[in-house]
Amino acid sequence: MKMQKQQVLIAIFAAFSALCPSTPEQAQKYDPNNLPRLPGAELLVGGYLPERILLTTQDKTIPLQEDPIGLYAGPSISADGSVVASAHRLPGDGSRAPRLVVSTYSVKDGKWTDHPEIECAPGSVAISPDSSKLACVMHSRLQVLDLKNGEITMFKESSGYVGRSLSWSPESRRIAFDMRAPDHSPLFPHFSPLSDIRAIYVADLATGTVSMIGLGQSPSWSPSGDWIAFASYFPVPREYCRPGNCEVYEGKCYLPCDHQFSLMRPTGTDSHILMGFSSDVGDNAQPVWSPDSKRILLTRVRDPDNGTLDIYMFDLGTRKLRKEFKNVAPVYAWIDAK
Repeated sequence: MKMQKQQVLIAIFAAFSALCPSTPEQAQKYDPNNLPRLPGAELLVGGYLPERILLTTQDKTIPLQEDPIGLYAGPSISADGSVVASAHRLPGDGSRAPRLVVSTYSVKDGKWTDHPEIECAPGSVAISPDSSKLACVMHSRLQVLDLKNGEITMFKESSGYVGRSLSWSPESRRIAFDMRAPDHSPLFPHFSPLSDIRAIYVADLATGTVSMIGLGQSPSWSPSGDWIAFASYFPVPREYCRPGNCEVYEGKCYLPCDHQFSLMRPTGTDSHILMGFSSDVGDNAQPVWSPDSKRILLTRVRDPDNGTLDIYMFDLGTRKLRKEFKNVAPVYAWIDAK
């Protein structure tokens, strides 16, 4: 029995080791003309050489923004596709850590409007689905600007770095985001974990409350309001958890190079896995929902040096997964084409 148990444990360890490749997938030259496109859809996408933000349809590309040094804010778009939100560096600021000015772009007028009354750090600039509010993070504080009356709501300073991904609920009243989980207790007292465990939180503008709903990062609220898609952690048997090769939270071990895309209710219940994958890059791109909430684009890092991605389509009805885009820049949003 002892020998049989050892064989089982060795098999499990080999399976976990296979999830952590020692070398990344072979790099492939990035093609700037290889842009994500979907029939009947309008996609808010990124691009390189230089860094840029574009809107793509099946047969059209609309350039919105570019920066030869780098764009530091993940863009967003309103539910009806009328307003895009992003940020740009102050004129003349060529630093690698620039101050950013939040801006909105009117698709109808083809013009950007700056909003200097609100500052943001590098990360997401999230326009609400009804295009009435802007959300971003500055000094670990979540800020919301009401574009109608200029009022700014600031949630209390967090205990840890707020992540790059912000996601509005469809009624434009709540925001999902990630930051360091509370009560972080290492399993190994004399060692620091490889990286902090993060948790998903929901901030409610009406009540001013912030509630933790589960562990994970990169949350994305479905347009239907029923689900939040996110990157979740992969649990590892405790006997294989060692200082420097795993993340630890409340006595449980997680493999740092393996991630899962999961769904959960906005209350934190009914969590289940969509797709797991291995990666030598810790950051996860935010899942992107179809407008009808029936499909999700899920991203895996392809070439860490060039920042390119492979993007998969997951169909919630059939539970089928396929690679939709290969070796591309990020997709930030998906709306119906007008």
